[in-house]
Parts: sequence; C-alpha cells; structure tokens
Amino acid sequence: TLITIPNAELSKMKLTNISEPDIKLKLRIPIGVAYGSDIDKVKRVLLEIAKEAPDALDDPSPMVIFNEFADSSLNLLLIVWISDIKRKIMVVDYINSKIKKRFEEENIEIPFPIRTLYIQKEK
Repeated sequence: TLITIPNAELSKMKLTNISEPDIKLKLRIPIGVAYGSDIDKVKRVLLEIAKEAPDALDDPSPMVIFNEFADSSLNLLLIVWISDIKRKIMVVDYINSKIKKRFEEENIEIPFPIRTLYIQKEK
C-alpha cells in the first residue's frame, strides 16, 4: 500500500518518532562500605549524590537499599532512574566519581577484601 501525503499537509502536522523509544532507565549501582560505617549517614550521602546527578528523575525517586552483610563489607544498592537511556555511561561515571569524593570527605571507608593465610611449618 502506498500512502501519499502532500508536503503542505505534512509540514502542518506534529510528527512523533516511534522508532526510538522514550524509555526511562533504572540504574543499579552497588557500593560496599566498611563494617562499622553509619548506614544512615551512608544512605543520606548516596541519596544526595543521586538527586544531584544529571538526568536523574524525581519520580520515581532514587532509593538506597542495605542489601547484604558480605565478607568484607556492608553492601548497599543505589537505585536511580534516568530520563535518557543514551546517557547511562555518563550518569554512572558522574555518580561513581561523586561517591568516591564524598566518601573521602565524610570519612566513609570503601573496604577491600583481606585474606589471612596461616602456613604451618613442616615437621
């Protein structure tokens, strides 16, 4: 089927491109903090960072979930919805960079795994 639309009519119409979806994207950013960290403080700092992030949406609002007690850290999950799926990498970079900087300023430690080995002497 061939449909012909005169240019005059086409120029008056509002066109919507449906080939590229307008979709929100849910970012899940895991972060581990040291045992002994003030979880309420960590959550507050993470939410402040998320709310300042470019393209972050207010609705649904960012949230932080205390996810698990891991071997070397208390693991949290920062959830942020962004408006532009194409900006995912830039938003993640922004948030991770801000987390590193703010955690240093707030004296929140990001731990790394420590392994202790006991070696027995041969008799």
